[in-house]
Amino acid sequence: MKIMVKKLKAEAEVCLISKEIFDDLKLSTEVKYNIHVGQLNKCSYIRPKDIKGSYMYFTMPIFNELLLYNNANLNIWRKGNDIYLGPVVGVFVNTRYLKSIEKLHTPINCKKTMQANEEENCLLYYFSIEDVNWVENKIKGFTFIKRLNVWKHCWLPMPDVVYDRAAKFETNQRLLVSHIKNQFRHHPRIHLINSGDALSKWKVYKYLSKYPKIIGYLPKTIIYKSFQDILNMLKEYGFIFLKASYGSKGRQVLSIEQIGEKYKIDFHSNGLKDELLDIEQLQEFVNEFTTMKNYIVQQGCRLIKHEGRNMDMRVLINKDGSGKWRAIYNICRITSKDATITNYYHGGSYANYKDIYPSLKRENPNINIPSHDEIVNVTIKIATYIEKDYGPFGEIGMDMALDGNGKLWFIEGNAQPDKNPKLGLGDTKIIKLQWLNVLQYAKFLVRGE
Repeated sequence: MKIMVKKLKAEAEVCLISKEIFDDLKLSTEVKYNIHVGQLNKCSYIRPKDIKGSYMYFTMPIFNELLLYNNANLNIWRKGNDIYLGPVVGVFVNTRYLKSIEKLHTPINCKKTMQANEEENCLLYYFSIEDVNWVENKIKGFTFIKRLNVWKHCWLPMPDVVYDRAAKFETNQRLLVSHIKNQFRHHPRIHLINSGDALSKWKVYKYLSKYPKIIGYLPKTIIYKSFQDILNMLKEYGFIFLKASYGSKGRQVLSIEQIGEKYKIDFHSNGLKDELLDIEQLQEFVNEFTTMKNYIVQQGCRLIKHEGRNMDMRVLINKDGSGKWRAIYNICRITSKDATITNYYHGGSYANYKDIYPSLKRENPNINIPSHDEIVNVTIKIATYIEKDYGPFGEIGMDMALDGNGKLWFIEGNAQPDKNPKLGLGDTKIIKLQWLNVLQYAKFLVRGE
């Protein structure tokens, strides 16, 4: 049920509500209700008002104490003598993200989430590390006022749900970020979407390799300690990846393939680079490449080819309004030329897996190519096992791959995935499930239904 918040310029501590909603909620004029907005609450009598429309009127003391704003569209529900408005959803982002909003350079993911909220009617706002007042249960955030077409920077209630999109903080901010996340994580009345830490490639491998049902999808992975690890893995597999344990968009990824007495490397540095090195040159390159980072060495997957080019997949999954994992899309990332690293930002291209599935079958008539549904089912199964050790997530970008024999592999997961639509993969004017689902899932977490 939805209401529009209205402010009454009166001092009496009473609320008025449309008679139709008063009756639907089975309210009584004799009861003093506890009205909740996020982590704020206020006791008040509620009286029916014989008007058309779904309105709830708050006199000034209540309106100000609950940190409401005029004409906000919110969901309303009742549990006993408690009335809830919202839910209040705070999106936790880095300080640069907030500055983009402040300067009206709103990121597309932010625009889409706010547009999705026009359907879901949460009290939705964006905030960062400098904006939390734990004592007064409030946060200074940016919320979009559609009727005025402006972003409002104001104090808002501490949320019911924190949607964690906080990544890429400055080094001197990370201790405070960790403290804030822990405070939210242990708060008894705040739910988290993406409550775990970033998905370290090594930790995920270590956790998942415990499970017999999952280990068959995992390329062998070890922690990089010395150049000898490179040589040992090359001796076993002939083709490997050296990757930063935390990294995205193809950065800090190096593929190494032994070709006779030489070693072919592929990496990104202002574009795709490849070189053929001897063992001394390789060691020197690896030593420079791994400076000041934690790295893993991963068994190389000889990717299946589409039209002569290597490809892998990004499967975006998120939870819906019933708390179930759903696959939003399965996008193939196709390399440029003979590259071994798939990345759109460095000359690759994208296609929907369903669209190229028929041609993959034609190009590989002698192997069993898994269908979209088969890939999705395995991807979701792996995600449920990640949650066993990391805790609950609301969305994960799962990197999957098929090798030349049609075998499915799980490469890595991203806890704050890029959800933006890519050119040619859909109409960006409509609000798709990757933005709607997260708000529907927030409502599920708060209401439990």
